[in-house]
Amino acid sequence: MSSLSRQTPPGAAAMRLALPKIVVPPGPYYRVSYEFHLRSFALTDWDNCVKVTQDCVVNRGIITDDRLIIEARVRKFPAKKDRIVVEIESCGLDIAAGAS
Repeated sequence: MSSLSRQTPPGAAAMRLALPKIVVPPGPYYRVSYEFHLRSFALTDWDNCVKVTQDCVVNRGIITDDRLIIEARVRKFPAKKDRIVVEIESCGLDIAAGAS
């Protein structure tokens, strides 16, 4: 294995196990909201948090494919204890119609 191979970020396995065993009804697309409450608020890029969280949501089987997310809201907050709030809704193409 090369040193450039993809590694699981620290905490990803624990996050995957902490997610509930639910499945969001098929959309065919999804609208998501992420809130990251972080002890290391100033040192953490929100986009890295999003990718790890989305991969865990897919690996846990909550949604089938993160490429089907067409709308997202992301916020991060300083906190004394790390916590993530994830909201997922199924949606149709109506919100993407303006992009044509």
